[in-house]
Order: sequence, then structure tokens, then C-alpha cells
Amino acid sequence: MASIKIKVQGSIDRALREFKRRCIDANIFNELKRVAYYEKPSELRRRQGQKDTRTAQRKTQHKTPGKPSHKIQQYRSKF
Repeated sequence: MASIKIKVQGSIDRALREFKRRCIDANIFNELKRVAYYEKPSELRRRQGQKDTRTAQRKTQHKTPGKPSHKIQQYRSKF
């Protein structure tokens, strides 16, 4: 659990901002959203599969930097 110590002359607003930042760093808000409603095991597997598909697409989408595409190489070989 995230906790902070408030100084005697400290601002409440600053303390709330710091507490919120620590909660975000500790993934407390994400955990609360996840356990707020029951999710069936089949839905968990489906969501995990969708996540895996997205990450695989992102990895294949990126080209290696500095390497020209196949069409540019063909164009350059003509000259």
C-alpha cells in the first residue's frame, strides 16, 4: 500500500498529488479496475489472446531502421 508522511507545514494538495503518483507507480488503480467486476476465465483467456495478437502485430509492423525497402533496392539497381 502506498503511504506518505505529511509535514507540519506541508500542503494537503501536494500530499494528495504525491499519494496519487505513488498509487499509480504501485499499480493500485489498475488492480482496482481489474477486480471491480468478476471476469470469467474464458474472458480472461480471450483478452490475453487479443493482447498477444496486438503485440505480435506491433513487432512485425516495425522495419529495421536504415534498411531501404525491397522496391527501392530494385529501383537503385537499374541505375
